[in-house]
Amino acid sequence: MIKEPCIHFCIDDYLGAFQDKLWQNREMLDQEWAHIIGGFHTAAAAMTRAGNLVIVDDVLEDNPPWVENLLELFDGLEVVLIGVHCPLEELERRERERKDRKEGMARLQF
Repeated sequence: MIKEPCIHFCIDDYLGAFQDKLWQNREMLDQEWAHIIGGFHTAAAAMTRAGNLVIVDDVLEDNPPWVENLLELFDGLEVVLIGVHCPLEELERRERERKDRKEGMARLQF
């Protein structure tokens, strides 16, 4: 258990703050995706550099190489990476049980 104050900075909450029409415009989304995710990672690093304990809850994709970009932003800071891995079938089961998930996201992120 973490006893000091910390912030759970979740990619789902961050993406949910964008206007709904963004998610309906695939061309705009493709064009802006790197900036959107870059903003999330930069904000997490800035909060950490300001002295906060930050738990970054994210899906780290291979293309672009988000892990490498994130680690560059956190250079000089203590970072612990924790991965959650499970079979696609289990991810899809969890996706169905959660009411706040768009069907197909588990498969896309897998």
